[in-house]
Amino acid sequence: MYNLKSLTKLNLGKFFRLTSVSKAFMQFPFALENLEVRECNDLETLWPSDRVAQSLVNLRGLSIDRCPKLLTLRDIDALPVLRDLHIWQCESLEFVPNSISCLVKLEIMNYSSLKTMMKLQDCNTSLKFLLVGKRVNFNLTNLLGSVHNYTSLQQLYIFACDDLESFPPGGLPTPNLKILHIDDCQQLKSLPDRMELISSLEELSVSRCPLVVEPFPQRKFPPNMTVLSFYNCGNLKPLGEWGLHKITSLENIKLRCCYQELVSFSDDDNDNDNNHLLPPSIRALYLSDLPNLKSLSKGFQNLTSLRHLSIDRCQKLGALPMEDQLDRLWSLRIYECPLLKKRCLKNKGDYWPIIADIPDIQIDYISVHDPDQCS
Repeated sequence: MYNLKSLTKLNLGKFFRLTSVSKAFMQFPFALENLEVRECNDLETLWPSDRVAQSLVNLRGLSIDRCPKLLTLRDIDALPVLRDLHIWQCESLEFVPNSISCLVKLEIMNYSSLKTMMKLQDCNTSLKFLLVGKRVNFNLTNLLGSVHNYTSLQQLYIFACDDLESFPPGGLPTPNLKILHIDDCQQLKSLPDRMELISSLEELSVSRCPLVVEPFPQRKFPPNMTVLSFYNCGNLKPLGEWGLHKITSLENIKLRCCYQELVSFSDDDNDNDNNHLLPPSIRALYLSDLPNLKSLSKGFQNLTSLRHLSIDRCQKLGALPMEDQLDRLWSLRIYECPLLKKRCLKNKGDYWPIIADIPDIQIDYISVHDPDQCS
């Protein structure tokens, strides 16, 4: 390729026998602002020397995806204005720069051959988004360092880091974090310490972490959290022991495939205010894959703000919570719950007079009010 001096965006995909990006050009397009390289099976390096990188004075975004022979990215630290870096499924990658300044967004997944992980201290005031996944011997302290606060970091995603057992002592150095997602960390035993200090945290999601037992051991919560989600965490303590009713900011909670043997969330004989499982601020409740659940109990009766209720694959559940308040709902979704389905049948079920005025009702993915509309 040649005569591309003004080219600002380039996507290279499925180039065979291309060992270096530079070799694709007669004259390299130094005006590039964004470069994406994907599925180049023979790629070993981006360019042969730092001189090329130093000349890419406008390159802000770099994405490398599924280049199995890529060995090194040592030269990207010479890119003067690099802000977004995406490295995905480059299994042979051994070397990356020890540090890169001024990154705003970093995504790095499936880099099992990497001998040393980059350190992000030089980005502690600029980094806003960090995703790390499929990493062996992952150590968050080594990645972030131990003395810097990442004051700009707002979103942190950690996926499939099998050796991650715990977070750095003293809590995360991310005082302005808004979203924390942790997924498929098989050895993780606990969530970060001192979560109550992350006053900006709005959303916490934990999935497929079987050793996490007590998410908030001292009942100290992020004070402004609005969304809480747990999926396929099979050893969690009973929900009544979490103390979630104290989180007055919580609006959305999702529990999916977490309590396989659970029959009831609480003891119906205990009829006091302390038996409330969730705060009255909850507006959306999603329960899924609780195959033995038979009762939602009195612990859900205080959800006076609830507007969206979804129950999925709870085959033994025969009653909805808040029966006298169901008419306040804006949406009701029931999927693969045969006992509930029978009670909610239009003009037939005993729940129908209560739920008939709910604007959006779906049962097994079919709208009750408009059967031709499917979700």
